[in-house]
Amino acid sequence: MEFQIAIFLLALGLLTSLYLWLETRVQMRRQDRNWRKEIEQIRFQVEEQRSRLIQTVRREDATLGHKAPMKAEVSFPLRTKAAPGAVSLWAGSTKMRAIEMVRRGDTSAKISAALSIPKPEIEFLIKMERATTKT
Repeated sequence: MEFQIAIFLLALGLLTSLYLWLETRVQMRRQDRNWRKEIEQIRFQVEEQRSRLIQTVRREDATLGHKAPMKAEVSFPLRTKAAPGAVSLWAGSTKMRAIEMVRRGDTSAKISAALSIPKPEIEFLIKMERATTKT
């Protein structure tokens, strides 16, 4: 009789553990869905504000007679064609040092490690540098 009670209590404990595990999984999925919805709402709000900002800038530029840059247009130069003594846009910055390392032929991994800049950003700078040297 004591043996059957022990097995019953063990089975009850295992079932309770299984129930708690399943309940935790359900809660985690529910929380994940809520976070995804919240992130999507924030993304939508940011995109909406970005759109409003672009429209405002274009209206201001239209009143001044300037053409506002489109999405794909780059609004800052990677290289400035200034006088030799003039200060460039990125003079002394890490991005300028990264561009100099790209011109020397260093790899993106080496540049990323040396300057603590993310590798995708370095690869973007390499692509931009190649694009500007082709022209």
